[in-house]
Order: sequence, then structure tokens, then C-alpha cells
Amino acid sequence: MKKKYSRINHLQRYIKIQEIVQEHYEPEISTYSGVWRKYVNPIYPMSYKRFIEVINMTGLHTALEEERKRLEDKENKKQLSIFE
Repeated sequence: MKKKYSRINHLQRYIKIQEIVQEHYEPEISTYSGVWRKYVNPIYPMSYKRFIEVINMTGLHTALEEERKRLEDKENKKQLSIFE
């Protein structure tokens, strides 16, 4: 069985990776492979191909909030109310 919050954890990790890239990447001075090798891979081990996929993802904040809301709604439906 897959853990309940694994998708949320993945989205949060991807957002942190994008923040690391925004902080350290400078066009014409550094490369994505250099940022991946020095800053991202030691903290979040992944292939360079996956790293490129992550930094090209858009709408992660929106997806994270939607996933949180979906899980909260799912939990609320499972809880029984003593007043019903």
C-alpha cells in the first residue's frame, strides 16, 4: 500500500529543488549540471535526467495545494460525526 502523503512529499521536494536551482543558477556563469552536481544531488539523490524533468515542472505550488485539499476532503469524508 502506498503511503498517504507520498505525493505531497514528492511535490514539496520538487519545490525545494526548484528553489535551490533559482538560488544557485546564474545564466552564462553556471550550468544546470554544475548546480545538480554541487547543490542538489548531495541532498536529493537523483539522476540528472530526473533533475531536468523536475526543474521543468510548472505549477508545483498549485498541484501541492490541490493534493492537500483532496486528501483533507478524503479524510473528512471518512470521519463519522456523532451529530449526524
